[in-house]
Amino acid sequence: MTAVTTENQAGHEIELTFPDDPGWREAISGVRINGNAAAMEKVAIGQGSIRPDPLLFLPPGSYTVSVLADGYAGNEVSQLILSASPNVALGQTASAFSSVQAAAKAVDGNPNTRWESESKDPQWPFGRSWRFFTKLTPCF
Repeated sequence: MTAVTTENQAGHEIELTFPDDPGWREAISGVRINGNAAAMEKVAIGQGSIRPDPLLFLPPGSYTVSVLADGYAGNEVSQLILSASPNVALGQTASAFSSVQAAAKAVDGNPNTRWESESKDPQWPFGRSWRFFTKLTPCF
């Protein structure tokens, strides 16, 4: 099976694909998401595709989808579900009290980069702590 890598935001339909084998497709007896059985009425199975109900993938995160087919070996794929909310930090100005990696890497949108502080205390700017708040928006 192949995971979806585009349009994989929470609340969007996810279509897992596979090389169609009518025998395997007809033998599908269950789908598990992170080890939990999904009600089969919430899973659409078609030629070369499995489309679980988007509500089975809340909240955003990494999900293991296992497909059970009678008489066949199990099939499993890891599906990443992204937040449907916009990244409000993307491209914003970032600064840090100290850094090993530039603070701008924390907001560059590249999952392969990161900000890193020096490994010494204290790391709070000007000796004070800051509170960060997140606004959660339903993604239905």
